[in-house]
Amino acid sequence: MRENIRPFLASSYVVAALAVMFWLTSMTVQAQHISPSLKEKELEPFRHTPFGMYLTAQETYAAITTNPSIVFVDVRDPFELVYVGHPEPMDANIPLSLVSRRFNDKLGLYERDPNKNFVAEFDQFIKRSGFSKSHPIILACREGRRSSAAAKLLHDAGYTTVWHQVTGFLGKIDPETGKRTAEQSWVNAGLPYRHTIKRGAEWRPLER
Repeated sequence: MRENIRPFLASSYVVAALAVMFWLTSMTVQAQHISPSLKEKELEPFRHTPFGMYLTAQETYAAITTNPSIVFVDVRDPFELVYVGHPEPMDANIPLSLVSRRFNDKLGLYERDPNKNFVAEFDQFIKRSGFSKSHPIILACREGRRSSAAAKLLHDAGYTTVWHQVTGFLGKIDPETGKRTAEQSWVNAGLPYRHTIKRGAEWRPLER
């Protein structure tokens, strides 16, 4: 009886090994679809991440349209996505922080409160999507500050393949005009965007 089982077990191990090899190969193929041109030394320090992997808006769009399995996450406040717009396509909105009602006179802006559940919500999304922490991920925000901070948190949480779309959705403010036209952000590059959020991509606060 045991002798009959051994060939079956051996074949099962072979199938399992082939499945793992296929999975690893698919991860490699996904990574190959990302072709970066940016170097960290060319970027402002506030856009640096522990991963050292950076993309322009155009490179991000090329990567996610060539291989839709790459995860693209916008870490801005959900209301920004609706009233200002967000990249299309987008897989999820997981905010790093949320706009408060406290007005900062010096900055002329409303202050933001950190989303203390950011990493837990990211973990929840990745698990729900059937991915692992090694799956290719691209982060974006408005101009690269929040997405950089988000990348640092994910790095500390054990994620290994996180790219940073450095200029964000709108980019930096041009000091001469006061408008966000200083660089090739998602909008300035003429890439597709929308204001309504597709079902399944909306922010899902941590389930208690």
